[in-house]
Amino acid sequence: MLTTPWVIRVAHQGIGLDAPTEARKKQEVPIPRLGGMPIMLSLSLALVLILFKQPARSGDWFPILVGGVLMYTLGLCDDIKPIGARKKLIGQILAAVVVHSLGLSIERFSLPHVGQIELGAWSGVVTVFWLIAIPNIVNLIDGFDGLAGGLGLFMALTMGVVGYHAQHFGLTWFAFAMAGSLLGFLVYNFPPAKIYLGDGGA
Repeated sequence: MLTTPWVIRVAHQGIGLDAPTEARKKQEVPIPRLGGMPIMLSLSLALVLILFKQPARSGDWFPILVGGVLMYTLGLCDDIKPIGARKKLIGQILAAVVVHSLGLSIERFSLPHVGQIELGAWSGVVTVFWLIAIPNIVNLIDGFDGLAGGLGLFMALTMGVVGYHAQHFGLTWFAFAMAGSLLGFLVYNFPPAKIYLGDGGA
């Protein structure tokens, strides 16, 4: 909440402005799309605190740190100067493959009345697809004031509650830190929005 106004001022000097050039964009004037910058700062500080509290589990968090930095950097580059959908998709695929190779994977999921489904050899494909799909879905709805940030807030709160009940307290701290970061962002993203998440934030 403290750093977002500074980012807004910097963006209005001509860096990372989102012009109303598409039908899904509801604003009438250019809006900064660098909202991911203060959120990334907050999450990075939270992750440092988690690693300080749980140094033995640093290996579990390393793929998340690497993936977050890679995806955010790619999105930030696109926010500042559009790199094109094809190059961005290739970059996202490479980042997701790197994260998967570092040990982060979706190996199973649950369905009501069905139970757990083991992915087996499909684990890598599903993991890469998921890591690419979610940021793009969030980015697609970012043009509506408060929608992407609000969705992310409820996702983070849900993840935090699930982590707490499962006694994965590192996950709980990280999820609630993300929720807090998004609350600080939403102060400036509620209608009329002064800033958007942008590709980096998504």
